[in-house]
Amino acid sequence: MKVNATTWLIARRYFRSRKRQKFINRMTTLAWLGVGVSTMAMLLVLSVFNGLEDLLRQQFSKFNPDLKVLPAQGKTFLLNDSLRQKIKQTDGIDTFSEVIEDEAVVRYHEKQMVARIKGVSHNYGEVSEYPKHMVAGRFVLQEDDYYFAIIGYGVYRTLSYAWGDINPLEIWYPNRKGKITLTERDLQKGLIQVGGIFEVEFEQDARYILVPLPFAQALMQYEQERSALEIKAKQGKVAALKTQLKKRLGDAFLVLDREEQQADILRAIRTEKLFAGLALGVILLIAALNIFYTLSMVVIEKSKDISILCSMGAPERFIRHVFLLQGAMIGLSGALSGILLGSFIVWLQERYGFIKMGVVSSIVEAYPVRLAWQDVCTVGLCMILLTIVLSYIPAQKAARSFRIERL
Repeated sequence: MKVNATTWLIARRYFRSRKRQKFINRMTTLAWLGVGVSTMAMLLVLSVFNGLEDLLRQQFSKFNPDLKVLPAQGKTFLLNDSLRQKIKQTDGIDTFSEVIEDEAVVRYHEKQMVARIKGVSHNYGEVSEYPKHMVAGRFVLQEDDYYFAIIGYGVYRTLSYAWGDINPLEIWYPNRKGKITLTERDLQKGLIQVGGIFEVEFEQDARYILVPLPFAQALMQYEQERSALEIKAKQGKVAALKTQLKKRLGDAFLVLDREEQQADILRAIRTEKLFAGLALGVILLIAALNIFYTLSMVVIEKSKDISILCSMGAPERFIRHVFLLQGAMIGLSGALSGILLGSFIVWLQERYGFIKMGVVSSIVEAYPVRLAWQDVCTVGLCMILLTIVLSYIPAQKAARSFRIERL
């Protein structure tokens, strides 16, 4: 659409005119407000989803390693000397921990539960951030010949564990080399003292117990089998290391970064964000329809002006551009106001957190938010397209109305 100075001046005059009928003035104001409020609401909701996604990533970083190697099929893989050397010789690895992980029954006095037993190497504190999140005891898995379990805060509460009690936890696991029955005789039993309690994230705290790798090997009767390898990469080497490991290990293994380790949860958040955006997009469309009705009313009111302009030699294209530009002024000024106000509210929430979660046990007190420029561009682009589409029919009607006047 080519816009010259005359087109701009006439469209601006129609947009700002106060001599129109009050009803049309109110329609214009309502159209502007509807677009602005809808744009602001859409931006705020998308920012909340961005904040939740960032919060989840922050929580995952507390217990997920930089990279995790898993078998492509089955629960375990054989970690022989050849594979171990191949891992050690890969450039970019700071350190790595071997992992054996499975469900088992844990008993303490009269309490029992099904927990996730995770046997890890002695250097696991260097791979993960668990040592930074201890609420009791120390992150020590083994001292001399003594083994210690590090339990989640949720496990501690479920078992009603008495901190400092010398009585060990009983861990029961099915005998993998025998016939599985329902008697205790066919279960492997391990006793281990609690050495510390961690608190990182609700799901992890509620079911995870960390134990030394030799203890898990004996309990689950594993020799060279491992469930996973958790790797800490050197600074800035995660992406390159992931690519290199995929090439060296082949299709028999999966190499997952932190985001891929929690792909299901992040995918759920993004899906919810998509559907919320679509729902708000429908509301934005309904609000933008006011532009169509407003321009239609303006065309009727300005029919005499249109006839005068046409009699002075103004082509259809000129009339059409005038009303397209007026629709753009209503839509884009409303969208810009909504974006600016929404961005300001997001900034206030990030800085002061005045909208609280209202849940005592929540991870954060206030709703997490983050303004993404991709969302701003998407909302702005949608508004431009809606404005053009909804303004075209009234503008086309205005361009041809002079023919009706002459008849």
